Amino acid sequence: MRTNRSVRRPTSTLALFACLACLAQVPGCVDEPPQMPVRTANDAKPRRPPPKLDEAKDKVPEAPPLLEDDAAFVADLRKMPELRGVMADPEKYRAEILLTEVRPPRHRDGRPELIRHAFRVDREYFYPASAIKLTAAVAGLEALAERGRARGRTYAPDCAMKIFDATAGAYEEKDVTELVTGHLNIAHELKKMLVISDNEAFNRMYAFIGHREMNTRMWKLGLASVRIRHRLGNVKDIDDPTITPEVIIVPGDGGADLMTPERASNLMLFAVRDAGTKVGRGHFEGNVPMLGPMDFSEKNRIGIRDLQRLLTKIVLPEAEDALPNYDDDGRALLLSLLSMLPSQSRLTGFDTSLDELQRLSYPGVNRVVGGNSRVKLYGKSGRAYGFSVENSFAYDPDTKRGFFLTATVYTNEGAIVGSDHYEYAEIANPFFAALGEYAAKRAFKNR
Repeated sequence: MRTNRSVRRPTSTLALFACLACLAQVPGCVDEPPQMPVRTANDAKPRRPPPKLDEAKDKVPEAPPLLEDDAAFVADLRKMPELRGVMADPEKYRAEILLTEVRPPRHRDGRPELIRHAFRVDREYFYPASAIKLTAAVAGLEALAERGRARGRTYAPDCAMKIFDATAGAYEEKDVTELVTGHLNIAHELKKMLVISDNEAFNRMYAFIGHREMNTRMWKLGLASVRIRHRLGNVKDIDDPTITPEVIIVPGDGGADLMTPERASNLMLFAVRDAGTKVGRGHFEGNVPMLGPMDFSEKNRIGIRDLQRLLTKIVLPEAEDALPNYDDDGRALLLSLLSMLPSQSRLTGFDTSLDELQRLSYPGVNRVVGGNSRVKLYGKSGRAYGFSVENSFAYDPDTKRGFFLTATVYTNEGAIVGSDHYEYAEIANPFFAALGEYAAKRAFKNR
């Protein structure tokens, strides 16, 4: 999966970092995958009118109180051989785990019983990587539905889409990976974004939604920790994330186009104040090695609890306040994509062989449920800068039992951002597989 890989640095550069680290002796760590270029309004030609300023003002909500650690849950985790190293030094690995068991309803309101088990949840900053893309999927479909209603009609997610490319002075509208129509459309961008984690697809959704609405739509859902600050990929240094280009949705029935103008957001997002936003002994600025930690205070952010709540609103709305502006078709599209593995996607031009990278806990879950076709699996993982993030849901609709697992772990013994030396295979993958197996046994075996 091209969006989740880093470029390996030459040995001579790493040796230079080793020398710098000897001088500094500063504890920490960091990393980031290669990312795709983004078109920006800063490149617009003089003939284009200035972007329209969004004058709406929204208050940034406060984060909710922290969840307390579950002592019995933590004791169980410490007994597991695959977790022993991380659990012995959770601060080093920045481990955060939220396991929520789903059990059949016990009350007349019909809501499932949710039993939460927490460990260090939202105690410090973690980089959400591609797990943040779930916010763009939800906000994008919601924006499409609302903007259509404002014009008295419906625009389907598979309507053709055109995005103005200020550099070329023309619209981007073709997509060779879309084998049915050959055109950009929101449904196909969501598929690329959620199934194979394509960064360009996220950036196109970002362009359609807009900087302000990427944040305010999440806040209106009660997700106070969300801060969407930037696009993903090899973004130009001059890129202004608050400016988004003109986007046009073209219905196939000959009706009126849905035009979203070029916009400039005036939403002010203050620096993240979480503990642990400075990470690493050294990092790269471009190809130049730099001594000192990388500052994540201006990076994207979402807390573990809010990440799980967002997934819950989609896959189990009877347990959490449902998405308010969704019809059955929008929810069905998200459910289909969140349950689809890369190998099942039939996408051309992408590496579709990395199922376990997109579903970090699934190897362990599958050791328990095996060939049980009743158990449905959903999720969106992320990995970058040495952070691995899992956000998944496993559910048996017949027994109404299942679990949500949202967790993060950091693995970078070298403490150098961009070096491509991270212990994903050695530490992170066994960590998530073991968590998945433990969660599945609690949900489906221990009754």
